[in-house]
Amino acid sequence: MTPLGVMTVVIVNVYGQKVAELPLLTEKTVWDTRHSKAGVVYYYRLEIDGKILSGKIVVQ
Repeated sequence: MTPLGVMTVVIVNVYGQKVAELPLLTEKTVWDTRHSKAGVVYYYRLEIDGKILSGKIVVQ
């Protein structure tokens, strides 16, 4: 099992440009979206023990 301190969540916009890379230091990771417009779609990617978790985020 990979230690949490070496994992990151990568967030990209619809063009595939990286907008944030958040370290996973605890069980909860928060992305500050105060400077993002409402309704904008982003995608996240996280790799854990060779498995990739990904999904869509819509800023409210």
